[in-house]
Amino acid sequence: MHLLLGQIYDCETAYDLEDLFVGELIVPTDVLLPDYLQQAVAYIYAKYPVLSAHFLRTSEGWCMEWGDVDRNKVETAVHVIQAESNRAMLAQIHHWTRVVQDAGLRSQPLLRYGLFESMESGEQRLLILFHHLVCDGISSRILWRDLSRAYQAAERGTPLVAQPCDSYLRLALELERRHRQLTTPAPPPVQPPGLMDRLCREHHGQVRHDSVLSWTVVLEPDALYELHQQAKAWRVSLADLLLGHWTCALSRLQSSGTVGLMMWMSPHFVGEWDTPVAELVGSVAFPMPVTFELFRSTLHEHVLRATRDLQEALDGAQEYAARYFSGVPESERPDLPALGFNFVNSPRPRPQLLGYRLAPERLDIRRAPEQLAELSLGFEAELYEDRLKITVQAVRQLERQLALRAWVQVLFEGLRTLDLTPC
Repeated sequence: MHLLLGQIYDCETAYDLEDLFVGELIVPTDVLLPDYLQQAVAYIYAKYPVLSAHFLRTSEGWCMEWGDVDRNKVETAVHVIQAESNRAMLAQIHHWTRVVQDAGLRSQPLLRYGLFESMESGEQRLLILFHHLVCDGISSRILWRDLSRAYQAAERGTPLVAQPCDSYLRLALELERRHRQLTTPAPPPVQPPGLMDRLCREHHGQVRHDSVLSWTVVLEPDALYELHQQAKAWRVSLADLLLGHWTCALSRLQSSGTVGLMMWMSPHFVGEWDTPVAELVGSVAFPMPVTFELFRSTLHEHVLRATRDLQEALDGAQEYAARYFSGVPESERPDLPALGFNFVNSPRPRPQLLGYRLAPERLDIRRAPEQLAELSLGFEAELYEDRLKITVQAVRQLERQLALRAWVQVLFEGLRTLDLTPC
């Protein structure tokens, strides 16, 4: 099977896609027992065959090969180790992360759980490490839901029996069918690229990711509350409010015309699919260009306009996915913008889920030195519990051309104080 969804942007910029892992380090609310965790992981591997897939690079791109679940390999998906001290525990976490990354796609399985415990303090850390080809952010939430259910069932002595789920395969076949049913060519760009599009495209794919400039602000609970209240007053989501802030800021650099942003879409939230998405696991999110109008006006006007522009794009997201990501030989590659916007919202604690909080330690997932920056200019908002972390990244050449340092500070100050003056 040949399916290109979440992989497409990596193929453009990654020299070593084989090494592209994603991970999260968490502190379990309650002590996790290795035996129950092993049973829970075995359950999700039995339920989702996509987790046992093999990926091969071919002349046409990446392809996936299905295989039977190897129970011996599934047993290695859980790594348990006790360390004498907290420092030794952290060293073991970093060492295991490097070992998995060094093996790359040769390492099976591609989704792993590391359970580490400090004998000094009794603290635990759970490291969830997966390759981007086999899983994405929304899928990881579904996996956590099912892992929680299976772990709690094992605790009760009534282990769950998995029924294999074929949603990923069904989505692939549906995308191929929808591609065959397309009767019109792809619509041309509405307008010629604006200043920001041209400048960002000029540097795209030429800058190493380790040389990208990054600015970060963390909004504490009081400031986040004010943002929530403003979004509620304007009858938009927090994500829409932040998107309006971003387009308003871009209007200070380009006062008229349009700008294209690369945004991630997921079949879980866009489109009307025949495939059931409640149990859709895999690297199924897809990048999509969304065109926004830029103009000098109030933040309120930018939020409302950006919300409308985004909704128009969402209405066509399903056809867009079928046109570009079906994997059939005649499907094209999309022309993606070099600017981006991304919003990540952590799942809320629920009684039926295993509880956790983010670990205070930084997880060091190595990137290849020659890895290229995915965007020339990007905005990412990460909402975790009652704090909002906002990061703006830009290539150095763009910073020098546009004096972005001062521009970013104005953006951050507007978020902190909810500045509603015109852009």
